[in-house]
Amino acid sequence: MDNFDKMMGLLSRGQFHQYVTEYIKSKQTIMDEFCKFVENKFTKEGVAEAEKEVDSLFHPRIKIEGGLNGVVVLDWDAMCRVSEKLFERARTLIAHGYPDIAIATAVHWIESFADEFDEEEVCADEDYDCDYDFGYDYDYSLSQIGPTCKKAAELLQEAFASPEASDFAKEDALQRIEALGDICIGLRDYVYLGTLAATLSLMGKEGKDALKILDELNVRYPMNSDIIFRKWELLTKMGNHSEAETLLVDNLNVYGVAEFCVNELYNAGEYTKLEPVLERLTSKVDYMNKHQQSKWLEMLAQCYDANQKPQQALQTYTRLFIDSKGGTPYYHELKKRVEPSNWDGFLKDLMSKVPFDTIFGGFDNKALILANESRFQELVEWLKKNNELDSYCRYMKYLPEDMQKEICVLCFNRIRQMLTYAKTRKQYGEVASAINGLTTTSLGISYARQLIDEIRQNYGTRPAFQEAIGGVASRVGK
Repeated sequence: MDNFDKMMGLLSRGQFHQYVTEYIKSKQTIMDEFCKFVENKFTKEGVAEAEKEVDSLFHPRIKIEGGLNGVVVLDWDAMCRVSEKLFERARTLIAHGYPDIAIATAVHWIESFADEFDEEEVCADEDYDCDYDFGYDYDYSLSQIGPTCKKAAELLQEAFASPEASDFAKEDALQRIEALGDICIGLRDYVYLGTLAATLSLMGKEGKDALKILDELNVRYPMNSDIIFRKWELLTKMGNHSEAETLLVDNLNVYGVAEFCVNELYNAGEYTKLEPVLERLTSKVDYMNKHQQSKWLEMLAQCYDANQKPQQALQTYTRLFIDSKGGTPYYHELKKRVEPSNWDGFLKDLMSKVPFDTIFGGFDNKALILANESRFQELVEWLKKNNELDSYCRYMKYLPEDMQKEICVLCFNRIRQMLTYAKTRKQYGEVASAINGLTTTSLGISYARQLIDEIRQNYGTRPAFQEAIGGVASRVGK
C-alpha cells in the first residue's frame, strides 16, 4: 500500500487519467460497470447531488459591522466565482444528454437566492442599506449577484430546450419557479420570476399557459413594461401578430413601450398603422423629453408623406420649426412644400411666432435663414444685436462685399481692444483665433494683415505672442 501511494505521487493527474482510461477500456466487464455507475450518478443521484452542491455554496459567510448587531451575509464574491464553474459544468451535462441535472442546478440556485434575500431576515437592521431587486447593492461589492442569477435563468432555459429534458423535470421546475412569487421580495424580482416562468411554460407546454401567467402578473402590475414585452414576444412567436400589435398600442402610456412600438411599426414600413400611434403620442407637448418628441414628429411627417397627406405634413414641419427655434432642416423642408409665390409671406408670419433668442438658442438658426433668404440688412442688425465677435466672423462671409466692411471694422476694433490686455499664452491664442476668424473673406484678410503688422511692430518683445500668431500669419501671406 505504501508503495502504491508512493507510485501515485509520481504521476501527474493527466498521466493517471490516461492510465485509468486505457485500463477501463481494456476490460469489458469493468467498462460496463463504469458506464452503469456514471448513468446512475447522472440520473438517480445527479439531481439530488446538484442541489447539495448549490447548498454548499451558500455556507461561507462574513459579518458586516453596522447598526445594532451587525449583519451576517454570504461571501458573495467567493460564491459567485465558484458558481461560474458550476454553471459551466451544467452546460457540459446538457451537451452530453443530462439536462435534468442542469435544470435542478439552475432552479435550486434561484430558490436559494430568493430564500437568502427574504426581506425580514436580511434587512432586520434598519441602518443596513439594500435595494430590493435582482441587482442587490450593499455597501461592499455585490455587483456579480444580478448577472449570476440571470445566468442561472439562461442555463435553465437552455436545459428546457434540450430534447433529452424529461417532462417531470420541466413540470417540477415550472412549479417551483411559479411558487417563488410568494416568497421573493420586491417588484422586480416577482416580475422577473413570473416572466421566466412564462418563458419556460411556452417551451414546455402550450403558449396559452405562458400567457395565463403573464396575464395574472399584468393584473397585479399593469404598468410594468417587462411583463408587456414578454407577452408581446410570446404572442409574436405564436403567430398572433395582430394581438401583439394591439397589446403595444393599448399600453403606450407604459414607460418604454411607446418607443418600442413606434420603432417596430416604423422599421416594418407600417405607416398607416403608425400614423395614429404617433398622433396620439405627440398630441401634447412633452417638455421633459423634447428630443424624443421631435423624433416622433419627424416620423409622423414621413407617415403623412407616405400616406399622401401633404397638408398634415406641412403642419407637422411647421410645428417642428417653431419648437426647434427655427431649425434649419425644417426650414428647408418647409421651403420645398410652400408655393414660391406664397413663401415670403409664409416665412415672415412663421418667424414672428418663433422665440429666437441670442442667449438661450435660435440665434444661429435665424442668422442662417436670413443669409439663405438674402435678407442681408436684417442679418447685419441681428448680428449687432448679439454683438459677439465670433458671430461677426462666422456670418460675415454671407454678406455682399459692400456690407462686409461695416462688420470687418467692428471686428478689427474689437480685436485691437483685446491686444491691450493680452498678457498670457492663453490670451495670445484667443487673439490669434479672432484674427483667423477674419480670414473667411478677402476683405477680412486685409484687416487681418493689418492686425498682424501691428502685433509684430508693437509687441515684438513678446516671443510667445509672435509664436501664437505665426500660423494665421503664414495663411494670409505675412
